[in-house]
Order: sequence, then C-alpha cells, then structure tokens
Amino acid sequence: MPPRHETPLAGRGRSSVLAALMPRAQRKRRLKIRWLATALVLATAVLCFWSVHTEALAPTGAGRLIYLAHDALWVPARSWVWTAARPWSLIWLLAPVPLAVLALIEFLGLAQPLRFLQTVVLRALLRSPLAEGLVALQSRIGPKDGFLTRLISADLRVFEDAARQAAEAPGQRFPETDAAEMARRARWLMRLCDGSDAVQIRLCEVSALLARHDPPPPDLTVLDALWQDAPWAPLASPTQGDLVQALAQLQAAGMDRAALAAATLGAARLARQDRAPRALDWFARWAELRLGPTAFAAELAAAETLISFEFWAAETEANLLRGTAAAARTGWLGRLLPGVETCRPSGEMAAAGLAAAAPERPQPQTEQGMAHVRAS
Repeated sequence: MPPRHETPLAGRGRSSVLAALMPRAQRKRRLKIRWLATALVLATAVLCFWSVHTEALAPTGAGRLIYLAHDALWVPARSWVWTAARPWSLIWLLAPVPLAVLALIEFLGLAQPLRFLQTVVLRALLRSPLAEGLVALQSRIGPKDGFLTRLISADLRVFEDAARQAAEAPGQRFPETDAAEMARRARWLMRLCDGSDAVQIRLCEVSALLARHDPPPPDLTVLDALWQDAPWAPLASPTQGDLVQALAQLQAAGMDRAALAAATLGAARLARQDRAPRALDWFARWAELRLGPTAFAAELAAAETLISFEFWAAETEANLLRGTAAAARTGWLGRLLPGVETCRPSGEMAAAGLAAAAPERPQPQTEQGMAHVRAS
C-alpha cells in the first residue's frame, strides 16, 4: 500500500491512542478542477474534429487555424502511425497508451496504479545495494519531503510498531534483520530531512527501541550520533541525579516539548536499566501537570505527540513493578489472598477494559508466583 501523505518534519503522534484522535494529514487534491479541466480538453478535441469533418466552420477567418493544425499535425501523424506503418506501429503504442490511461486514472483520483508501481520499485531499490546511492541522490536533488521520504517514514513506522509489539508480548523477539532495517531507515530519514527537533526525537525513540534489542544492530552507534548534538540529548540517557533535576524543571514548567519528550525516553530507559523509582515519579508528576488548566499542559500534550508516550509510561511501570510483583505473591498478602491479583494491569489496554485475563496462577510458595503485569 502506498504511504499516506504525512510530513515527517512535523511531529505526528505515534501513540495508538493519540493517533486515533488526530485527523489524517492527507494531501489536498483539487479533483473537481481536474475533472473539469479534463472534460474541457476532451470537449475541445471532439469539437475540433467534428468541425473539420463536417466543415462546419468556414476555411477563412478564425476557423482557418483549426484547418491548418489538421493539415500540418494530424494528417502527417496519422499517415505515419496508422496508414504507412500499420500494424507495426501498434507495437510501440502498447507502451505509451496504457501508461497514459493509468496516468489519467490517477490524475482523476479514481485509483493510484502508478503510485503503487512506484512504491514497489522504490521498496525493491531500498532493499538492494543501490539504496545508499538512491538516498544520496534524493538528498542532493530534492525535494527533501518527496515521495521517497514519505515512503521511508511509513516503512520506519511499521518497524516501530513491530518493535513495540515485540516488547509487549512475553517471549516474543524482534528479529535482528528487522532491527537492522529499522536503524537504516531511521538514518536515511535523518539524511533526507532537515534535522528538526521532531525528526531527531523520533530517531532518539528509535534508538531507545533498538537499545532493548540484544545484540544491538550495527547502525545503532551511527544512529545515536545523529541526535547527540541536540541540546536535549543528555536528557535521553540520564543518571538518577539528572532525573531529579529534570523532575525539578518539570515541576517548574521550565522545559520545551522536545526536552520533555527526550526526558520521558530517558526516564523509561533508566527504569529498565537501573530500576530507578524516580522514573515512575516522572510520569506521576506529568499526569498531575497534564490535567491542570495551565499553558504548560498544552506543552505536555504537544510533547506526547512526538513519541509513543503511553507505551513508555506502561513499560516504565512494568519494569519497576516486575521486581516487586514476585515478592508480593510470596509475601503475607499473597498467602492470605491466593486467588486475588496484587497488581492491576496497567497501560492503555487496562484503561480501555481490554486487558487480557490473568493466566492460571501457580502455588504461591514457588518462585514462579509473579503477579500479572500487563503493559501496553
């Protein structure tokens, strides 16, 4: 399927919840004007042929131009193509005529056959050794926000969704080949775009997804270098002290949307690596400020559109609860209530009432009695 027209230079929500509420950024096509122009061209051609054939117009005056065009253009072309070279002239007509029909169908908005063929060819080239040269040529001659850029952005979004699904599904592994292709397309996207905060934040999120992969893809180091010069880059890989300072800036409403998004990715990474409890404080404070009637709430909402916010919030909660869930099941509460969950499902699936049913629980005295934590 050809990608929807979306501008990767602008921050569009990759959150499944937020994206469902956002209008689709479809390319505007003036189809009524195209139909009217096509009808006028066809009507003019039919009128000219009819007037010459019936001699409805006098061969003098303004009508003389039509007769001159007929004698100088149409008669020689018809003589060469149809009369003299037939049927061999039909061989080369088999190529331009179908292409012209397909182009007219796409021009009138009836279907997109040429765009589909273009998508197939470009995707084949992106999987070939010619991919780097194709991206370099597009970067040099432009346009930077052309179809190739949108195609790479759409393919990258597919890989991002697959990586998040693999992270949410227990025991599922994101394939190494897909991780490598994901890193390559992120690097190409940065090369084709102008390095805006929205694009750099997206690359930072791709890096955070790929950092969960073992082993990391070869292009991850190169990908990280593309956004490390951004002023918010230290927030994406913070220490616990950096996170405390970021919490103070969040409380003081002293961060812009790019820094807020980067700090969210950093808090999630810190929760996964160091099990830092402060990471959950980041999302708790965010929720309090997000619901407030302040101008900073709008900035927080804009920051949420730059990343898959609810995924990182749910993963942070799951990472911090995973270590305490097993202990809760083997503690006094688990022994007192063996058939009751001590941890609720978290994330947007739980909020929507779509959390999966808890699996059958083993005996609480075993080490496998882990509470069900569902992160989405």
